Amino acid sequence: MPPSHLRLSTLTTLTTRGREPCPSYHSHMMEGVIIEDGQTVDQDAPPNYRPPSTLPPSFTEVRSPPPIGEASRQGSVHQFPQESSAGEKSLALTLWSSASSKKHTPLFFEGDDIEGSVSLKLAKAEYVQAIKIAVRGKLISGSTASAPPMLTFLDFSHTVWDRDMPHPQSLTPTHPQFDGKLSPGEYTWPFSFIFPSGVTLAGCHASHLPHTFLERDLNGNVQYELVLRLVRGKFKPDKKIRTMVAHIPRIVAMPPLPLRQRAYLQNTVLFGPDDDAEGWLTLSPTMVYGKVFNNRPAEVKCVLSISQPLSYARGTVIPCYLKIMSLDSQTLDLLTSSSIDVRLRRSVNFYFGVSKGNKKLTPTQTQTDDIEAAVWRPLPPMRASSSVQSMRQFEGEIHLPKDLQPTSDFSLLTIEYSVVLLPFAVTGFSARNSEPSLAQPVDIVTECAPGPRHIQYLPRAARNSRLKSPTQRGTSDEVDLMTNIGSFNGLLMG
Repeated sequence: MPPSHLRLSTLTTLTTRGREPCPSYHSHMMEGVIIEDGQTVDQDAPPNYRPPSTLPPSFTEVRSPPPIGEASRQGSVHQFPQESSAGEKSLALTLWSSASSKKHTPLFFEGDDIEGSVSLKLAKAEYVQAIKIAVRGKLISGSTASAPPMLTFLDFSHTVWDRDMPHPQSLTPTHPQFDGKLSPGEYTWPFSFIFPSGVTLAGCHASHLPHTFLERDLNGNVQYELVLRLVRGKFKPDKKIRTMVAHIPRIVAMPPLPLRQRAYLQNTVLFGPDDDAEGWLTLSPTMVYGKVFNNRPAEVKCVLSISQPLSYARGTVIPCYLKIMSLDSQTLDLLTSSSIDVRLRRSVNFYFGVSKGNKKLTPTQTQTDDIEAAVWRPLPPMRASSSVQSMRQFEGEIHLPKDLQPTSDFSLLTIEYSVVLLPFAVTGFSARNSEPSLAQPVDIVTECAPGPRHIQYLPRAARNSRLKSPTQRGTSDEVDLMTNIGSFNGLLMG
């Protein structure tokens, strides 16, 4: 039975100990990585809200985890037996993890304890030198190659027991040492250690170990494994049990600024950049040049604002605000909310087979994808900051998938995000080029900031066929590893 102080978490909530979960906008929660073996509001905006003279308290503190012994999470028990030559289960590994089901890959958040037990059943006396558990992180390139290159960046070993320790059946730590020969019978060794946070390779930098990363159409992956090794006497091979495990770093979003906190607390509309300058990053104006109906030149000035701080938890939204200005009223009439093309863009860079140092390196693999497009609605005149005929104003949101990979600054794998503004896509207006007019880097993190929950003001739009669907991404929070494991077995089991 698992200990009463088991401190675990489900993948579906992505919470920290003692912290409320990120908001849930959909009834279907995502599942964990599978391996068989081993508050929305009405779409109509509420009335305009005038700020009172005082501001709400700022939720800036990060709550401390509860003490050991407080059961703040639920998880699953995973069992990995190994049969002897006679068909008996002589060695078994039991793990408790944050996975939502025992059928899923054992899941560990950054800072979680890896807890479990090792069971050994001996039909005859046998020498055992040590019992060790290793946690390894590997960067793998070429998921379809027969012998893809691999780099181990994490190799942590924990000794559960060795023969220099007291006999496993001893009731006192002062029991005399022995030569490691165990009598027939059943033995159990509990263990507990924190999921390692350091890396093995010299010169590697990481604020956090990278998230488990396995995507079907990306020629590079990050995987973790746990290896139990029973070291036997001379001339006898070690017994091993291996299982893949999933790792999620704990990266907390920065809290919203006071006016946005108040809007979330009181369920009111957000203040725009004209009323809450500190709460928005307003990018430099950009000009879009094109033609109206292919016969008249047109110029459009765009001013894009993104909510600050530029740190957003997956499963929440990125609030956006756009002003469009033109002296051509016909052009403005063509540019409706459906023609605005603002996207979240991701760039993944792998560094395979390179020596790490202080010098700037060129990635050996780079892939850029558009993950999600913003949804928009026009502001009514009463809420727009100006009613002049030469300007239109829109508010929008980029809805972040719950399984989105977080930003990573790991030396061997960087994941970067940016919000980009593309030329308008509308019949009757043709832009001069198709390159982004604006690009602003942002950070995607795994956990919400303390304080009021984010509100989703706009409904999620139907997926745009031009963007990368969740199925195409095959992200590590959802993908069935059994469909991808074949080409990695030789590496992971070595």
